[in-house]
Amino acid sequence: FMQYAKDNYEIYLSESEAKSYRQNFFSIYSKLPKWHTKVRSMIHFNGYIRSLDGQVRHLPNVYSDDDQLIAEAERQGINSAVQGFASNMNLAGSLAMHSTIPRDILRVVATIHDANGMWVRVPYLFEVLPMIKKLMENPPILRSMGVELSVPIKVDIKVGPWGIGKEIDFSKYNRDNFNETFPNTV
Repeated sequence: FMQYAKDNYEIYLSESEAKSYRQNFFSIYSKLPKWHTKVRSMIHFNGYIRSLDGQVRHLPNVYSDDDQLIAEAERQGINSAVQGFASNMNLAGSLAMHSTIPRDILRVVATIHDANGMWVRVPYLFEVLPMIKKLMENPPILRSMGVELSVPIKVDIKVGPWGIGKEIDFSKYNRDNFNETFPNTV
Protein backbone atom coordinates (compact mmCIF):
# COMPACT_ATOMS: atom_id res chain seq x y z
CA PHE A 1 0.00 0.00 0.00
CA MET A 2 2.87 2.35 0.85
CA GLN A 3 4.55 1.66 -2.51
CA TYR A 4 1.26 1.97 -4.41
CA ALA A 5 0.49 5.36 -2.80
CA LYS A 6 4.00 6.57 -3.60
CA ASP A 7 4.12 5.30 -7.20
CA ASN A 8 0.62 6.32 -8.23
CA TYR A 9 -0.15 9.41 -6.17
CA GLU A 10 3.23 10.64 -4.88
CA ILE A 11 1.89 10.21 -1.35
CA TYR A 12 4.47 9.06 1.17
CA LEU A 13 3.08 7.08 4.08
CA SER A 14 4.81 5.69 7.11
CA GLU A 15 4.23 2.05 7.91
CA SER A 16 1.96 3.01 10.82
CA GLU A 17 -0.08 5.37 8.59
CA ALA A 18 -0.49 2.65 5.96
CA LYS A 19 -1.60 0.15 8.61
CA SER A 20 -4.06 2.68 10.01
CA TYR A 21 -5.58 3.33 6.55
CA ARG A 22 -5.86 -0.41 5.94
CA GLN A 23 -7.51 -1.02 9.33
CA ASN A 24 -9.97 1.82 8.73
CA PHE A 25 -10.85 0.49 5.28
CA PHE A 26 -11.51 -3.00 6.59
CA SER A 27 -13.50 -1.70 9.55
CA ILE A 28 -15.81 0.08 7.09
CA TYR A 29 -15.99 -2.96 4.78
CA SER A 30 -15.87 -5.57 7.52
CA LYS A 31 -17.02 -8.53 5.37
CA LEU A 32 -14.15 -8.19 2.90
CA PRO A 33 -11.48 -10.01 4.94
CA LYS A 34 -13.69 -13.10 5.21
CA TRP A 35 -14.39 -12.94 1.46
CA HIS A 36 -10.66 -12.51 0.73
CA THR A 37 -9.93 -15.61 2.82
CA LYS A 38 -12.60 -17.56 0.93
CA VAL A 39 -11.19 -16.47 -2.46
CA ARG A 40 -7.64 -17.35 -1.41
CA SER A 41 -8.81 -20.81 -0.34
CA MET A 42 -10.56 -21.33 -3.68
CA ILE A 43 -7.43 -20.25 -5.57
CA HIS A 44 -5.23 -22.65 -3.59
CA PHE A 45 -7.69 -25.51 -4.04
CA ASN A 46 -8.40 -24.98 -7.78
CA GLY A 47 -5.38 -23.05 -9.08
CA TYR A 48 -7.77 -20.54 -10.64
CA ILE A 49 -10.63 -18.17 -9.87
CA ARG A 50 -13.92 -17.96 -11.72
CA SER A 51 -15.88 -14.69 -12.04
CA LEU A 52 -19.66 -14.46 -11.70
CA ASP A 53 -20.09 -14.80 -15.46
CA GLY A 54 -17.90 -17.90 -15.60
CA GLN A 55 -14.62 -16.45 -16.86
CA VAL A 56 -11.64 -18.39 -15.53
CA ARG A 57 -8.29 -16.89 -14.58
CA HIS A 58 -5.60 -19.50 -14.03
CA LEU A 59 -3.12 -18.65 -11.26
CA PRO A 60 -0.41 -21.34 -11.31
CA ASN A 61 1.96 -19.25 -9.16
CA VAL A 62 -0.22 -20.04 -6.17
CA TYR A 63 1.68 -23.36 -6.08
CA SER A 64 5.12 -21.68 -6.14
CA ASP A 65 7.74 -22.02 -3.43
CA ASP A 66 8.18 -18.22 -3.52
CA ASP A 67 5.95 -16.44 -0.99
CA GLN A 68 5.91 -13.24 -3.08
CA LEU A 69 4.65 -15.12 -6.15
CA ILE A 70 1.98 -16.81 -4.04
CA ALA A 71 0.87 -13.47 -2.57
CA GLU A 72 0.75 -11.93 -6.06
CA ALA A 73 -1.36 -14.83 -7.38
CA GLU A 74 -3.77 -14.39 -4.47
CA ARG A 75 -3.98 -10.63 -5.08
CA GLN A 76 -4.60 -11.19 -8.79
CA GLY A 77 -7.33 -13.70 -7.99
CA ILE A 78 -9.12 -11.35 -5.62
CA ASN A 79 -8.80 -8.54 -8.16
CA SER A 80 -9.91 -10.70 -11.10
CA ALA A 81 -13.02 -11.90 -9.33
CA VAL A 82 -14.24 -8.30 -9.13
CA GLN A 83 -12.65 -6.37 -11.97
CA GLY A 84 -12.89 -9.19 -14.49
CA PHE A 85 -16.63 -9.32 -14.02
CA ALA A 86 -16.92 -5.50 -14.15
CA SER A 87 -15.01 -5.45 -17.43
CA ASN A 88 -17.15 -8.25 -18.89
CA MET A 89 -20.32 -6.49 -17.74
CA ASN A 90 -19.09 -3.34 -19.49
CA LEU A 91 -18.55 -5.30 -22.70
CA ALA A 92 -21.98 -6.93 -22.35
CA GLY A 93 -23.56 -3.48 -22.01
CA SER A 94 -21.66 -2.29 -25.08
CA LEU A 95 -22.96 -5.24 -27.09
CA ALA A 96 -26.50 -4.53 -25.88
CA MET A 97 -26.18 -0.90 -27.00
CA HIS A 98 -24.79 -2.00 -30.37
CA SER A 99 -27.73 -4.33 -30.99
CA THR A 100 -30.38 -1.91 -29.64
CA ILE A 101 -29.39 1.58 -30.82
CA PRO A 102 -28.71 2.21 -34.54
CA ARG A 103 -25.08 2.89 -35.47
CA ASP A 104 -26.00 6.18 -37.15
CA ILE A 105 -27.15 7.40 -33.70
CA LEU A 106 -24.60 5.82 -31.33
CA ARG A 107 -21.14 4.34 -31.71
CA VAL A 108 -19.05 2.91 -28.92
CA VAL A 109 -15.54 4.09 -29.72
CA ALA A 110 -13.65 2.84 -26.66
CA THR A 111 -14.03 0.54 -23.68
CA ILE A 112 -11.63 1.08 -20.81
CA HIS A 113 -12.02 -1.36 -17.90
CA ASP A 114 -15.37 -0.20 -16.52
CA ALA A 115 -15.95 2.83 -18.75
CA ASN A 116 -17.08 3.47 -22.30
CA GLY A 117 -16.39 6.31 -24.66
CA MET A 118 -19.04 6.80 -27.29
CA TRP A 119 -20.34 9.20 -29.85
CA VAL A 120 -24.05 9.99 -29.73
CA ARG A 121 -25.67 12.28 -32.28
CA VAL A 122 -26.79 15.41 -30.44
CA PRO A 123 -30.48 15.40 -31.48
CA TYR A 124 -30.83 11.93 -29.92
CA LEU A 125 -29.03 12.52 -26.60
CA PHE A 126 -32.16 13.00 -24.48
CA GLU A 127 -33.72 9.71 -25.68
CA VAL A 128 -30.55 7.64 -25.93
CA LEU A 129 -28.79 8.44 -22.65
CA PRO A 130 -31.46 6.78 -20.43
CA MET A 131 -31.34 3.74 -22.73
CA ILE A 132 -27.56 3.58 -22.34
CA LYS A 133 -27.87 3.81 -18.55
CA LYS A 134 -30.46 1.01 -18.44
CA LEU A 135 -28.47 -1.29 -20.75
CA MET A 136 -25.21 -0.71 -18.88
CA GLU A 137 -26.73 -1.24 -15.44
CA ASN A 138 -28.40 -4.50 -16.42
CA PRO A 139 -27.17 -5.95 -19.72
CA PRO A 140 -29.74 -8.49 -20.98
CA ILE A 141 -27.05 -11.10 -21.69
CA LEU A 142 -26.35 -11.50 -17.97
CA ARG A 143 -29.88 -12.78 -17.33
CA SER A 144 -29.50 -15.27 -20.17
CA MET A 145 -26.27 -16.48 -18.51
CA GLY A 146 -28.08 -16.93 -15.20
CA VAL A 147 -26.23 -14.09 -13.46
CA GLU A 148 -28.38 -12.45 -10.79
CA LEU A 149 -26.79 -9.51 -8.98
CA SER A 150 -27.66 -8.96 -5.33
CA VAL A 151 -26.44 -5.35 -5.38
CA PRO A 152 -27.49 -2.69 -7.87
CA ILE A 153 -24.96 -1.48 -10.42
CA LYS A 154 -24.89 2.30 -10.73
CA VAL A 155 -23.82 3.88 -14.00
CA ASP A 156 -22.80 7.52 -14.22
CA ILE A 157 -23.13 9.24 -17.57
CA LYS A 158 -21.13 12.29 -18.55
CA VAL A 159 -21.65 14.33 -21.69
CA GLY A 160 -18.76 16.15 -23.31
CA PRO A 161 -15.11 15.47 -24.11
CA TRP A 162 -13.47 12.50 -22.35
CA GLY A 163 -12.34 13.39 -18.87
CA ILE A 164 -14.15 16.74 -18.65
CA GLY A 165 -17.75 15.89 -19.49
CA LYS A 166 -20.66 17.01 -17.30
CA GLU A 167 -22.36 14.31 -15.25
CA ILE A 168 -26.04 13.88 -16.07
CA ASP A 169 -28.67 13.76 -13.33
CA PHE A 170 -31.70 12.65 -15.33
CA SER A 171 -34.13 13.87 -12.67
CA LYS A 172 -33.15 17.49 -13.44
CA TYR A 173 -33.92 17.46 -17.15
CA ASN A 174 -36.73 17.37 -19.65
CA ARG A 175 -36.28 17.56 -23.43
CA ASP A 176 -36.26 21.38 -23.55
CA ASN A 177 -33.85 22.20 -20.73
CA PHE A 178 -31.60 19.29 -21.72
CA ASN A 179 -31.16 20.59 -25.27
CA GLU A 180 -30.55 24.10 -23.88
CA THR A 181 -27.89 22.78 -21.51
CA PHE A 182 -26.11 20.64 -24.12
CA PRO A 183 -26.78 22.41 -27.46
CA ASN A 184 -23.45 21.72 -29.21
CA THR A 185 -22.26 18.60 -27.47
CA VAL A 186 -20.37 15.98 -29.45
